[in-house]
Amino acid sequence: MSDRNSKTNINPVFNALEQVKYLNPVTYDWNNQNKSRWKNNQNQKQNQHDIGFITQDVEQVLPGIVAEDEEGNKLLNYTAIIPILTKAIKELNDKVDELEKKVSDLSSKGDNSNKLKSSVEINISGKHNGIYFLKIVVGKQQSEWKIVKK
Repeated sequence: MSDRNSKTNINPVFNALEQVKYLNPVTYDWNNQNKSRWKNNQNQKQNQHDIGFITQDVEQVLPGIVAEDEEGNKLLNYTAIIPILTKAIKELNDKVDELEKKVSDLSSKGDNSNKLKSSVEINISGKHNGIYFLKIVVGKQQSEWKIVKK
C-alpha cells in the first residue's frame, strides 16, 4: 500500500545519484541449485539468461532493501530501487538544467555564431512482464537500464 495515510516518519531521499553510481547491474545464469526454485516463482524458462543485481553488492549501498530467508539466502526488494532511480533521474536532470544554463550564459557572452547546444532525453517505458525500461540521453551520450522485478 502506498497511501500517505498508512505511513509515518516520511522523509525525502537524498544523494540518490551517488547511491546509483555504486549499483552494478549484471547478467547471469542461475546455478542448478536455485534455478528450479526461481523458475517456479517467476515462470521463467529453465535455462534463461537473466539480468539484475548481486544482492550482497546492493546491500553495501542500500542495506534497507535486503532481507534474508530462513536458509540464509539474501533477498533483494527490487521494487524499492525504483524510488531511488526516480530521485537519481531528478538529481541528474537538475544538474543538466544547471549546465544548460551555464552553457547558455557562456554562449550569450561570447560569439553568438558558436553557441553550444545540449539536450536531455529521459524515457521511462511502462511495465511489461515485470520489466521497466529507462533510457537517458545527454547530448550524444546514451545510457539504457532494464529494471527487472524479482
